[in-house]
Amino acid sequence: MKKFPIFDVYRQEAERLLNAKKSVSVIHSTGNIDASGDELEIPFREMLTRRLPSKYLVGHGHIVDQHLNVSPQYDVIIADSNATPILYEGENGTQYFPYESVYAVGEIKSSYYKNNKQPQKFVENVERLLTNFHREDVPKNYIGHGITLGDGLSSGIQVDKQNEILSFMVFGSLNDFDEEDLAKQLSSLNGEHPNIMCFLDGTVVTKAHLELTSQGFKLGPLALAAKEKRVPDFHKVSIKFTNEHASASSLTVLMLSLFQHLSRTMLKEPPFRAYIESILGGSSYQAVRIKDLS
Repeated sequence: MKKFPIFDVYRQEAERLLNAKKSVSVIHSTGNIDASGDELEIPFREMLTRRLPSKYLVGHGHIVDQHLNVSPQYDVIIADSNATPILYEGENGTQYFPYESVYAVGEIKSSYYKNNKQPQKFVENVERLLTNFHREDVPKNYIGHGITLGDGLSSGIQVDKQNEILSFMVFGSLNDFDEEDLAKQLSSLNGEHPNIMCFLDGTVVTKAHLELTSQGFKLGPLALAAKEKRVPDFHKVSIKFTNEHASASSLTVLMLSLFQHLSRTMLKEPPFRAYIESILGGSSYQAVRIKDLS
């Protein structure tokens, strides 16, 4: 029986991104750090745009909640293109998305650098978003288009809310990465984020089920959802692929994780009335009654 050549598909994408990383090194050496960041971010967002259905919009910038709080900037924001996802786009392409329309956020780095504490900074930004910004939870009995099932009816969803945010990081290379440093960076944080880290030279960091055998620990199923039930045998693990498809393997795991998350996530449209009320609440204005027409 023929097999779908999934590694060949993502090998081509990984090669494009790794070639872009080479450009990063050249531009970074000239001192143009801002442009060097774009060299990897832009092709990664272009790849996502090619690979994801048209209902998803891939952009970058900030997230705004109904109280008009503005998040730090994210290199990648995946949003619902059917829910008026962009509130504003600046001249430099920076976009502002209503929180309710966001599925996932990501950070793109050319290489891992211990001293820069990249994962810690990214996770702090994600946790600030989840803790300090407001959006209504989408309950498990919501089935879309404004329809919520009544008492005693179930949609079959196993999670308490359907609009968890997935967070991910992509690195062009491992560089000086080691597991002890990552554990130290994330030790004071809750451990959920980033949900997955992809290194384009063939490594993935995510949660997985570890099974204790007589020979030691054996890797079980990966926990790729935005939020997994906390159980003792799920741990953050680093998986280094050693075959000829190493780069393609790490990218494939990331992409399939995104596909799974997007297919399982249900969003509601932004409450634009609440956005308007926040605008009025923060503005000086005069309201004049216009004579009723009869």
